[in-house]
Amino acid sequence: VYVPDLPGFGESEKPRQVLNIPQLAEALKAWMDAVGLERAYLLGNSMGCHTVSVVASRYPERVAGAILVSPLGDRGGRNTLRLVGRALNDLVREPPSSWAIMFRDFLKAGLRRTVLTLRHMQRFALETWLPQVLVPTLVVGGKHDRIVPMWSIGRATALLPQGRVA
Repeated sequence: VYVPDLPGFGESEKPRQVLNIPQLAEALKAWMDAVGLERAYLLGNSMGCHTVSVVASRYPERVAGAILVSPLGDRGGRNTLRLVGRALNDLVREPPSSWAIMFRDFLKAGLRRTVLTLRHMQRFALETWLPQVLVPTLVVGGKHDRIVPMWSIGRATALLPQGRVA
């Protein structure tokens, strides 16, 4: 199992330019090339679903299958106030120990990168990419997830040619 940090996040380099979703997908594919990973199952969580969807649609020969955990693709997720409200509603249900992890990750990325990346994610129409993902794809949602409700998980799954939901 590999868990790469894409440019700008985690322990990776922090390029001056904040990468958009297709650029992050190209960075993931370049990372696969660099480590000699010819074909793999890719798992994305939240915004990572967008990145994985682009890689799977552009390079299906490199993706054996995809797992999309809480893909934010509904119109409500494109409204910043509504998305912040959903996130706050979800945050109060998280254990306090996870708050420290999220805050540390936020500090590593920085305010500018976090805000611009959120904007890139909101402008990215995931629903236009999902029908192009031709590999077997499992879409995972949480019954109590306030950010990505199960009805949205169902819609995303229905757009995938080989999608199923859990």
